[in-house]
Amino acid sequence: GLVPDSITYNMMIKCFANAGKVDEAVQLLNEMIETGCDPDVIIVNSLIDMLYKADRPDEAWAMFRRMKDMRLVPSVVTYNTLLAGLRKEGKYIAAFQLFDSMSARGCPPNTITFNTVLDCHCKNNEVDSAVKIVYQMTEVKCYPDVFTYNTIISGLIKENRLREAFWFYHQMRKVLYPDSVTLCTLLPGIMKEGLID
Repeated sequence: GLVPDSITYNMMIKCFANAGKVDEAVQLLNEMIETGCDPDVIIVNSLIDMLYKADRPDEAWAMFRRMKDMRLVPSVVTYNTLLAGLRKEGKYIAAFQLFDSMSARGCPPNTITFNTVLDCHCKNNEVDSAVKIVYQMTEVKCYPDVFTYNTIISGLIKENRLREAFWFYHQMRKVLYPDSVTLCTLLPGIMKEGLID
């Protein structure tokens, strides 16, 4: 019969991943490696994501560590998936450490990376650190999106820093359209300050 090649394995793993069959996907990856076929970083990223979503973070990190053995270089998607998982677990310090290690490993962050780290800082009551990161974003040619601004505005509102929240809101309006989240985030701060009758 026909022997599966890398393309066939990758397609089959993707099908298992889409069907939520974690164990079968991981088993197929192991079989793929044993037969001498090389997985690609996209497949491994989807497995890491699948393991995190299945509430199996230890296995997700084990898969990340295996990438070196598979001769795969983690991509920004790999790091974004791990950062999102750490945020979900409330492991903010670990997320900051992973973020700091990215550039040293030759993987520059993107806007999604920054947004995840911003959210971690705000949830960890470190809004000033989050604000610094917004400025750091533009230095590496990453530009804030609506989620970036909403996260900063929300963090500032929670700390009763309405004036700064509005400053970011006005900066946002220069380049982006606020969404319903932006307005719903600002409204409690406005009402608390008595700026609306």
